[in-house]
Amino acid sequence: MYSINQPYNRKVIMGNITDEEVHDKYLLKKLPNTNIGGLIVQAILAAEKAEKIYVYQKLTNAILDECGGFSIDGFKFKSDTMKR
Repeated sequence: MYSINQPYNRKVIMGNITDEEVHDKYLLKKLPNTNIGGLIVQAILAAEKAEKIYVYQKLTNAILDECGGFSIDGFKFKSDTMKR
């Protein structure tokens, strides 16, 4: 089994985040929080694994804050979980 170093097209993602022409051409909305776009770029460009993880955690927290937070008590199972 092998590892994929970059499972995404860096040029496409960076263009979608930063390029105004791409936004206009594909009718993409700007991110509501400019900090999130910067964190995505930092996560993509981070050289070391530890730095990527740190930036990813910051990005995750920023997105959760933008969405109103996270509460584990808000989840409900649609099926019976005790059934065997």
